[in-house]
Amino acid sequence: MNKILVYLATYNGEKYLKEQLDSILKQVNVDVHILIGDDCSKDSTITILKEYKEKYPDKIDYYINEENKGYRLNFMNLIHQELKDDYDFFALSDQDDVWLENKLEVAISSLQEHKNIPSLYASNLKVVDENLNYQCLMFNVTRNDKHAFFLENIATGCTTVFNNKLRDLILKYPLDEVKLPHDDIICKIAIATGIFILDNNSYILYRQHGNNQIGLNNKGKGKKYFSMMFGKTKSYHSYVPKIILDTYKEEIKDEDFKKFIFTISNYKKSFKCYSKVFWSKKYHKVSKSKTLIFKVSVLFRKY
Repeated sequence: MNKILVYLATYNGEKYLKEQLDSILKQVNVDVHILIGDDCSKDSTITILKEYKEKYPDKIDYYINEENKGYRLNFMNLIHQELKDDYDFFALSDQDDVWLENKLEVAISSLQEHKNIPSLYASNLKVVDENLNYQCLMFNVTRNDKHAFFLENIATGCTTVFNNKLRDLILKYPLDEVKLPHDDIICKIAIATGIFILDNNSYILYRQHGNNQIGLNNKGKGKKYFSMMFGKTKSYHSYVPKIILDTYKEEIKDEDFKKFIFTISNYKKSFKCYSKVFWSKKYHKVSKSKTLIFKVSVLFRKY
């Protein structure tokens, strides 16, 4: 039976945390363990973690950050924790969802044939309200296009499962360069160096509520896009690929894709790269509307 470690980041998660922990512990046909990093919660989250640690001492471990780090660094620091045991696979988990009992089993089945290659699995999500009433599927991607997936993070962190080979590479990524969400960075590493598997089916109830860090919340989305294209906030979407290229130059075996990453990394500095990113159809996202926003942001050098 495969042994899997679930990295769970918590912060003031008292309302839904027990339901999430229970759903992880009920995963079938896997030997599941949970490592939790709490980001200085001020509610009863720590009390819940103590309760579950006492109830499942061999299944759950947790620690509390010395200071609040934010969800991105909280997750990346979790992955950097020294392992107390050997694991076959690793998964990321939010604190407020519910996993279907075969979520990890399906993911591992997809990853088995890629044991010797850095590999990442991600799935679709069943979007639900705070009472778990079904709303919609998160996406419907019909084409497997690693160029689009590299430019637009399609791997929602709470659906991802990865192998030891990819974990080793994630550990090489500099912690002081976590400028984008952790799942975006991990997905880019997997696409550049190994295998990325996207499953259009969903095995997770992706709960949307008033306190989501990220999610399907559309409020303020127009303002966010405007800020990305015209605001003063520095964008790291072309900066992070440069870090990936510098860090994993030896591990990226596809020379054409290496050139693709180089071009997006240098489009602000080189007119040749800029022209290629703006005009070439290779540089696109998964939908026409997102591609249009991407091209406009490139036009104003805000990507």
